[in-house]
Amino acid sequence: MKKLTVILVFLLAANAALAQLKKFTWEDWTCVYESTYDGRIYTERQLKNTYALWKAGGDYAMETFEATAFKLEDIANLRTAASLDAEYKEKAVALKNLEIVNVPYWKEYKAAKLAALERDYLLARASVKANENPSALGEVNFADRCVQRFAPPLTAGGDDLLKLWREVNEESRAKNASPENVRKEFESRTASADRFKYARMEILTFGWWNCVNAEIRRPDEKGRPEEHFKKLFKTTKKNYCDEP
Repeated sequence: MKKLTVILVFLLAANAALAQLKKFTWEDWTCVYESTYDGRIYTERQLKNTYALWKAGGDYAMETFEATAFKLEDIANLRTAASLDAEYKEKAVALKNLEIVNVPYWKEYKAAKLAALERDYLLARASVKANENPSALGEVNFADRCVQRFAPPLTAGGDDLLKLWREVNEESRAKNASPENVRKEFESRTASADRFKYARMEILTFGWWNCVNAEIRRPDEKGRPEEHFKKLFKTTKKNYCDEP
């Protein structure tokens, strides 16, 4: 009788454990997966939010494209500081309140996403304002070397500005597949009556932006998120994959 009781207890425990196994469907860039997870450890909401943090990361990133200009006529249509303020506030609140799985990797991933969001915001806001007031570059408080290099010539204007413009253009040529075309456009613009406007635009868009952007640490985006997401599940099987 005692042996039978032990067996029953074991079977009941096993059934209870199986009852907590739930299914979660998700996909990477090529395949659709069906995974099972322990409902006592994670909720479906936590898994969905964690997946969104990884796969829909753009929902928690600043829209920065219109914070810089590539043509003089684009400058009038740049984002405003007020619109960037509103976007940052909305996305920062949403990200801070996002309930994800409580494991170290994903907590660090979320923290890195929050930090990058704030720095992208500061970069975009300072860049927009610098078109009228170059001292705004000093609002970026995490890239001193960039501020020290770009803010003084942009503020001083004149020959200092043109000298820095040439340096930035030469750096662009070194990385461009058609350096001769970059050089010809530069020479044409230096002869223009709008050369100081071109200088400021190109310095902000290429020199300043690239310098500060290099100082922003992004969340792990090189394959490891998928690996760590799979670790959240008991089992994972492929339901469908696109043919190469």
